[in-house]
Amino acid sequence: GMSPAAMRYVLDEKADGKSFTAAIINLAVKGYIKLAKKSSGYQITRLDSEPKEAASKGEQLVLQKLLRNQQSMVIDKKYNSKVKTAQAGLTAKIKQEYKEKCFKNNWVYAFIGMGISVLVMLAMLLHHNPGNRSAFGVMGQIVFFALVMFFIFKSKPLGWIPAIGVFIVMSNLNLSVELFVMLGFLIVVNGVFIYLLKAPTPFGRELMDKIEGFKLYLSTAEQNRLEIMHPPQMTPELFEKYLPFALALGVENQWSEQFADYLKQAALDPQEYQPTWYSGHRFDLTGSGSRSFGAISSGMASTLILLKSVV
Repeated sequence: GMSPAAMRYVLDEKADGKSFTAAIINLAVKGYIKLAKKSSGYQITRLDSEPKEAASKGEQLVLQKLLRNQQSMVIDKKYNSKVKTAQAGLTAKIKQEYKEKCFKNNWVYAFIGMGISVLVMLAMLLHHNPGNRSAFGVMGQIVFFALVMFFIFKSKPLGWIPAIGVFIVMSNLNLSVELFVMLGFLIVVNGVFIYLLKAPTPFGRELMDKIEGFKLYLSTAEQNRLEIMHPPQMTPELFEKYLPFALALGVENQWSEQFADYLKQAALDPQEYQPTWYSGHRFDLTGSGSRSFGAISSGMASTLILLKSVV
C-alpha cells in the first residue's frame, strides 16, 4: 500500500512539511517511535518493541536519518541538519517511486512553446525597432528580466512583490504599448499551456481516483458513508491507522469528528481519549482548536517550515 506522504504527493503533487509530519505520525502509529509535546517542539523516541506494521521505504529512511545514533531527539525551530536531510530524503524517495509513473514529463513541449513566443516577440521588435536600441539587445533584456521574475516568483511566498519591481524596471526600456500587450498575452498563454501540460499518466489518473475515493471516505459522515459505501466498523485501531492519511489529505478534523461520534455512541467520553503513542495533553476530537490533531499536524509542519527558512 501507499504511505500517507505518497498519497499527498500523487493527489496534490506536494511533498512538504505536512508530508513529513504525516510520515512521523505514521511511524508512531505503527509502533516505531513515540511522540511527546515539549515546550520547544516535539520529542521523538525510538521504541524497542516490535512494530505493528512495516514502514514504507521513505518512512524507514526518515527513521534512519533522525535516530541513527541516538534513542531520541527533539524537533524544534532550531536548525538541525538531520531533520533537513530526513525531509529531503523522504521527498526524493517519493518522487523516485511515483513521479515518472504518475506524471507526464511534457517540458519539451513547454520549451517549444516558449521558444515560439520568443520568436514572436523578436519579430515584433524588429518591426517596431524601439528607440535606437538593437532589437536583439532589447529581446535579450526582456528574456533576462522574464527569467528573473520567474525565479523570484517561485522562490518566495510573496514573490509577486519583487516581480512587480522587475516589471517597473522593464518599463524603462521604452517599449511600445503594443509590445507590452503582446508580452503579457504570451506570458498568460504560456502559463496556461504549461499548466495544461501537467497531465497525469493513465496509471496516475487511476491512482488519483482511488485516493480521492479514500479521501471521501475519511471526510464523509458515517450515516452518508453507510449509504454509498461499505466501510469497516470504526474502532480506535482503525481511527489511528487512518489518521496519518487523513492528516496528509487535509481531512483530519472530519475524521476525528467521526471517531468522536463513535465514542459517544459507545457511551465513552471523547475528551478522555489518548493514543498510546503520544503524550503531552488530551485531544479535542470534536473541533479544530489547539488540542485537535489538526493543530498538532499544523504545529509540527510550521516548525519544519520555520526550520527550513533559517537554512
